[in-house]
Parts: sequence; C-alpha cells; structure tokens
Amino acid sequence: MLSEAFIKALVQEIATSNRLTGIDGQWVQAIGLTGCHARGTATAYSDVDVYVFVSGYSTPQYEGYQLHRFQGQLVSIS
Repeated sequence: MLSEAFIKALVQEIATSNRLTGIDGQWVQAIGLTGCHARGTATAYSDVDVYVFVSGYSTPQYEGYQLHRFQGQLVSIS
C-alpha cells in the first residue's frame, strides 16, 4: 500500500514538473490513481498507475504513457 506521504509527494511532483509529465506547462486538472494500488491488490513488484488530466488540448498531444522512477517506485503516467 502506498503511504499518504508518497501520494502527496507524487501529486506535487506531477502538478509542478513538466519534466515528469511532459505537458508543456498546461494546467493539471486532476490526477487519478488506478490499477492494483487503487484496488488494494498491489504487491512489492507492482507499479503505480496514474492518469493525469490537463486542460488546454483539443486533441491528444501525448498518447500512450510515460514510465518514471519516483522514490523507489515505478510510476506509469497516462
């Protein structure tokens, strides 16, 4: 299970870092946790799956997902 401190730090990093999200300064509207961590079935080998919703794009500019290492966890950002 992810700690509250980890989740808060990840949200802060995503919301403020263009390097991590690749959203070129667009405003983050919402961040959603999904996958096994959201279901409560995560193991020590599970990645952290998040969706990042931004304003400003009429068509998808970044398709697929990005993988990043954050505080020892593999984070998949869609």
